[in-house]
Amino acid sequence: MANSSDKSAKLLLVSSSGGHLKHLTETASAWENYERVWVSFKQPDVQAALENERVHWAYYPTTRNIKNAIRNFFLALKVIPQEKPQAVVSAGAGVAVPFFVAAKLFRVKTMYIECYDRPTLPTMTGKMLYILADSFNVQNEEQQKNFPDSTILHPIF
Repeated sequence: MANSSDKSAKLLLVSSSGGHLKHLTETASAWENYERVWVSFKQPDVQAALENERVHWAYYPTTRNIKNAIRNFFLALKVIPQEKPQAVVSAGAGVAVPFFVAAKLFRVKTMYIECYDRPTLPTMTGKMLYILADSFNVQNEEQQKNFPDSTILHPIF
């Protein structure tokens, strides 16, 4: 990826609402100098957190909702070629899966950050994206036991 001050590099930040969004917004120092666009749910907490950002609204709910997973996959097939990101970055949850699959189809790099609040059990999204992510990151050694090829980041919180 390009230098962090290079505005020509674009990130697509994909996040569910709540804690997953908080994980990504807490890492702002890593992406704030990149051109970026978000994908998330049109919910009050997301709208407040991303009020000054460009956002594509995803279909909700996603937990065990096949219909919305398919709809979000087609959204990803539209958004990725339209936005042309150099990387898709997510901390989950379910909305990330169709975007990572589509990113692979378009040969776009992917980076996943496993949420810290599940130190001993892997998340469902993490289990699915472990094989798809170009860069899979955890926040402690306990999590790395579930994802041995992951990279340990400093804890976000």
